[in-house]
Amino acid sequence: KTVSDASSGIYMIKLMPGVYKVTISADGYIPKTIPFIVPKTGPMIRNFELLKKKAHFILQGIYFDSGSARIRPSSYPILDKVVKTLEEYPDITVEIQGHTDSVGSAENNLRLSFARANAVKAYLVQMGISPSRLIARGYGESMPIAPNTTRAGRARNRRIEFVVIK
Repeated sequence: KTVSDASSGIYMIKLMPGVYKVTISADGYIPKTIPFIVPKTGPMIRNFELLKKKAHFILQGIYFDSGSARIRPSSYPILDKVVKTLEEYPDITVEIQGHTDSVGSAENNLRLSFARANAVKAYLVQMGISPSRLIARGYGESMPIAPNTTRAGRARNRRIEFVVIK
């Protein structure tokens, strides 16, 4: 028996115990194929999330040393989640966008933002992601998401964003 509800995204199916490959897809989302094991022990519930096409997200908690492109070790668990997502979607290409606040010269901030985006790319490559799937770009202080007039605003503007471009 199969039951589905397109409005909620809920899909239920009864399967015999065994190993399956499940492909999950929905309009506006990137499809994902995963191995799926149905145990003999009885019913189970699995939740899956899909990544929106052209997804754009800011991950909080990616930090660098001040004025540097050196990634702080406290950022690794967050970057490891990015690695996991990229492994789940082996066909996507991501733009890694580096952004800074407006402290310092625009030229230095542009250079720093590019170096930070490249540092994130290097980490992802080191963790096994193909460099052909990653594009590093620096935008300096040109795209603030908060006023640069307060400490909190400047902190929000110092960020790395990920954009699914393919």
